[in-house]
Amino acid sequence: MSKKIKLTVLTTSWNRAEYLPRVFDSLVSQNFPSMEWIICDDASDDNTFDVVKNFSNSSPFSIKYIKSNKRIGKVVLDNQAIKEAKGDFIIWCDSDDYFTHNGIKKLFESWDSADGAVKDEAFGVIGLCDDNLDITMNTFNYDLSKGVCFNDLFQLHGYEGDHCLLIKTSVMKNNFFPEVDLIIPEDVVYTKFGNSKVILCESTVLYKEYMSKNHTCFTGKYIFSRGRAHRLAIVKKNLNQYGSCIYPSELISKGCTKKIQHFLYNRNYISKKHSYLISFFRFCIHGDITFYKALNIWPYKLNRLVSYSTYTLSLILSYIDSIKGRVDKTHLIFDKSVHKYSLDIMMIKH
Repeated sequence: MSKKIKLTVLTTSWNRAEYLPRVFDSLVSQNFPSMEWIICDDASDDNTFDVVKNFSNSSPFSIKYIKSNKRIGKVVLDNQAIKEAKGDFIIWCDSDDYFTHNGIKKLFESWDSADGAVKDEAFGVIGLCDDNLDITMNTFNYDLSKGVCFNDLFQLHGYEGDHCLLIKTSVMKNNFFPEVDLIIPEDVVYTKFGNSKVILCESTVLYKEYMSKNHTCFTGKYIFSRGRAHRLAIVKKNLNQYGSCIYPSELISKGCTKKIQHFLYNRNYISKKHSYLISFFRFCIHGDITFYKALNIWPYKLNRLVSYSTYTLSLILSYIDSIKGRVDKTHLIFDKSVHKYSLDIMMIKH
């Protein structure tokens, strides 16, 4: 009889073999044997497989390795890992992140100590992060004795930034990420079931390293534009009940584009809502999504004048983005691989 697995840890990596031992060491130090680790390799051409294979000699938990023959992106690999997951809960640890001492145990302690009625309504636990740039928040500023709606936590109670989520596997198996680009921000899914409660763990459970090798944050460029366009439309729908909510920031403005936007916004020529729409159209343009397809992606019918005027301004800003070299059409890699990739799935440690 196989032992019950309480937790599945998911890590997707692309040419980051040197970071994986740190993730592994942090998992081993958790002293939490009732888990499995699924590592997804996005067609790395470094020694990722050899590094992972060496973990089998000392791992107290099972390790599954998923290797793509072509670079297909985090979204596809995450979805495959979710399908493979056997734990009661899922948690992500990116290849350049690692868990703090007893971080996983603290998340489960918060879950176990929660009121039964709250647990019935909750999809999981949210914990705090620390990072090398000191940009993550170190408190929720909320009564820990109560569960809180996940979307309310961000939209009404002032929490913002990165966090660590322990999520019921059954919830994720019913909410896969849209496969439209190499990467799409996770809140496309989290805000979908975010009207459910989440239990707060007022402990730092994960350390995040920004600006690491092959990093995707703070690049100052339009990357994964198609994924980000879909993200803005989906999150707009999921959070529309909040009205003037804190929309996710997706503006990448420098130089004259920043001056143009500030002029229009400060002079009240455009509202925050229209600024959000301009960002959406900009990502659509950089992601090679046509105007009419963009209107179909946007969750609500737009006034013709608003759609034409904001799209025209988006075209101007997008042209400036391009001539300034701030556009990287990463979705073309996805398009090239999506119908040709194959996945090799193997158990490294049973």
